[in-house]
Amino acid sequence: MSNVKVSSEKLDKKSLLKLINKERPVIFDIGCYDAKDSLEFMVFKSNAKIFAFDPNPTITEPFRHQLETNKNFNLINIALGNVNGEVDWYSSNNHLASDSMKMPQDHLKVFKDVEFTKTEPVKCSRLDSWVKDNLKEEVIDLLWIDVNGAEKEFMEGAIETISTKTRFIFIEFSGVGKQRLYKGSSTREEILGALSDFEELGVYDFKGNFGNLLLKKK
Repeated sequence: MSNVKVSSEKLDKKSLLKLINKERPVIFDIGCYDAKDSLEFMVFKSNAKIFAFDPNPTITEPFRHQLETNKNFNLINIALGNVNGEVDWYSSNNHLASDSMKMPQDHLKVFKDVEFTKTEPVKCSRLDSWVKDNLKEEVIDLLWIDVNGAEKEFMEGAIETISTKTRFIFIEFSGVGKQRLYKGSSTREEILGALSDFEELGVYDFKGNFGNLLLKKK
């Protein structure tokens, strides 16, 4: 990562919205968890149109009323991957923050206080299918992606949307070197290889075994 801006800090959403430079941006918060990121985007851009995805309605329930009073916010309780149907979902004990459709691997060694307590099926969709059936807008200004190791599956199900509609991507990577937090999770290099028509603007919140990439369409 010697030629890349690497930061241990989280990405400032106000600066990101300035970079996107659109009066009413369309933002997809994928793996929204407790929807805090969606809320922060709306603080800085109240008229942003946001689509937030997470398969567990229990997590987002405390925020549902607050978010759904904003007509520009849309909460969709599905996972996004490479199938239309159901996938196994691995639930964790850390307020479900580590939940994933991918089986934990080195996560169990790195975060020893986190346990995965149950596996159950959840509804899943390819983003390409969902966009075709539901999205009226021609452009997605930002894909904000936190899918806990399922980066490859997400990208496989979003090929057309990413290549034809997307301007910016912020995506977590859960593999560094030989270490994989989840079985089959992607490294920074693998994500960049899959998204070759995007340029890397920086690496954020890098912890040594995971981080986040900010990408812009070339």
